[in-house]
Amino acid sequence: MIIEKFIIEKLKNKLGVPTFAEVPKDISYPFLVVSKTGGKDKNYISNHSIIVQSYDKTLLKAAELSERVVDAMYEIEANDEICSVSLDGNYPFNDTTNKRYRYQAIFNVYYYGGN
Repeated sequence: MIIEKFIIEKLKNKLGVPTFAEVPKDISYPFLVVSKTGGKDKNYISNHSIIVQSYDKTLLKAAELSERVVDAMYEIEANDEICSVSLDGNYPFNDTTNKRYRYQAIFNVYYYGGN
């Protein structure tokens, strides 16, 4: 399983917010960006850190969207392919280079699909 693709689809459907694997060229707020960081695969179970960045027109709106993301990620846990989801952090992470408001939530996700 490509976990980023799985989570992008689930968040897009659950929240009705455009969700991508990278910041789109044509920006329309709000939107989400999902990426995978370090992790490992063992005995058909994968464990990876998943980052979901919530972008919006104001920092408060980005924070509110990030809280909705947290709720949606815990609902994803009820899926047959996801073993568990835990929140490692949820904090302001403004894109100062491009002057964009965003929040970043980091999740530890265990799922079937490892080697």
